[in-house]
Amino acid sequence: MDFALQKAARLNWPVRVIICDGTLRDDTPDRKRSETETRMLDDEPWTLESYDRDSGECILVRGIDGPAKYIDQFDESIVKSAPVVREEVASNQYSRNPDVRRSVLERAKGYCEFCGAEGFKTLAGARYLETHHIVPLSELGEDSASNVIALCPNHHRQAHYGENRDLLREKFMIHVSKLNKSIHSTAEAVAD
Repeated sequence: MDFALQKAARLNWPVRVIICDGTLRDDTPDRKRSETETRMLDDEPWTLESYDRDSGECILVRGIDGPAKYIDQFDESIVKSAPVVREEVASNQYSRNPDVRRSVLERAKGYCEFCGAEGFKTLAGARYLETHHIVPLSELGEDSASNVIALCPNHHRQAHYGENRDLLREKFMIHVSKLNKSIHSTAEAVAD
């Protein structure tokens, strides 16, 4: 059971719960054992709200209305917010700010910001899209919402490996610029 909870915590998966009804063991000297009269698989998935790896203690909450409505390809590997840092591994690796990714995924609302295709639903109930730096960090692109676009996996692969990737980069820049202008003008209208 602990292994399943560890995996659910690591992968942000929902937990399926079996509800049992019956009589619990009592603490009398003859220690009558517990008896289960009914077992039922709860049709509502549960969210693992917290899990302590050392003790195995956890908090399960009924439903999947946890914090992540939208996720991307980096969700499992980055846990806390950190500034962009260049680290030397076997090559240069850049730590991305998870707040930027989250804001872009919220902006996209589960839809590819280029073609409008809805991201697929994961086991945890979140919509999956991939975040993509239009100007790569390796080319000194900013780790900011104005340089990141949420894409369906197909357009993300095309952005990296397609013969039209340079044209896509130009289109992404124009598209995100329009999105940001729209967001700013909406924010200004609300402020007035």
